[in-house]
Amino acid sequence: MGQLRRAVMLIAATLVFASPCAAKVVKFEIVKVESPAFEGRTFGAVGTYDRILARAAIAVTPDDPNNKIIVDLDRAPRNAQGQIEAVTDVEILRPTVAANGNRTLFYDVLNRGSKLGLALFNDIPAVTNDLVKAADAGNGFLMRSGTRWFGAAGKATSCRAAAA
Repeated sequence: MGQLRRAVMLIAATLVFASPCAAKVVKFEIVKVESPAFEGRTFGAVGTYDRILARAAIAVTPDDPNNKIIVDLDRAPRNAQGQIEAVTDVEILRPTVAANGNRTLFYDVLNRGSKLGLALFNDIPAVTNDLVKAADAGNGFLMRSGTRWFGAAGKATSCRAAAA
């Protein structure tokens, strides 16, 4: 158990002290709230969960050395501030009654929409990208503990220049 704890601390420290990226969220729009989610399935004392579908607009600075890894960034249109804006889909799962949560957020970076982290922790036999049915929560491990889940697509759905 001590080794696992040290490994988690090392990973957390690496993430905290990694080079900052010059990206920021410039707009966050809630598109749809499903309450309760998972066909009303309850997760022990935590109760039901809500599913929030949203869209986040982000802006990156193309001249930042941390962003040089992004393919064709130099070809993307820029807004009036010289930044490149993109829009990505976001999904959030949270306890319907906030007080029943454990104040923990599981941040899952999605690869082409695949909710792999959620599937692994909840022991879901097949990764599903549309969390609608009660079975889509698998064994509900994260939900029974009151954990909030946040998934952001690793791929921007559009890239646009803001009107000047």
